[in-house]
Amino acid sequence: MARQRPQTRPQTHRTTPRRPRPPRHALVESGRARTVLQPDRGCSSLFQLLRYLSDGPLRGRVTAATNKVEAFNGCSDWVRFGQRGTVAHNDPVEQEKDVKSTSLLANLLIFHNTLDIADVVRQLQAEGWEIDPLDLAEISPYPTEHINRFGVYSTHELGIALEDERVPAA
Repeated sequence: MARQRPQTRPQTHRTTPRRPRPPRHALVESGRARTVLQPDRGCSSLFQLLRYLSDGPLRGRVTAATNKVEAFNGCSDWVRFGQRGTVAHNDPVEQEKDVKSTSLLANLLIFHNTLDIADVVRQLQAEGWEIDPLDLAEISPYPTEHINRFGVYSTHELGIALEDERVPAA
């Protein structure tokens, strides 16, 4: 004979009344501020968040800095076009090599672009143009349109002419 389990009713009401909690508890419980409120830092992060929300110029500076980081990441992604930007190794040493080499190539590209921009600015100043520092602050060192990742190869030395270079027979 099988034993029957006693039937229990699901508890549908609380036995103790709820106490009102401060707003920070509501934020933590709702999941909106779990990363903002860290136990070891107390509420200082919450006050920083409130300061950020109420200070327009601060939000502008943070947004500008974030945009610069995103532009660098976009440049790094463009440099790392092989394997569609994924790290294909499970070995942490190889992953670190991939990340460092991508960062090095991106920094070299940015350095090259910065030197090119500086040359153009010097040339414009030599021609008598007045360069406003605020205009220079708006120039990005991240353009990639002028870079040919695959290089330019000449076939003239091999005696091979491209379709549009062939002279039609007369």
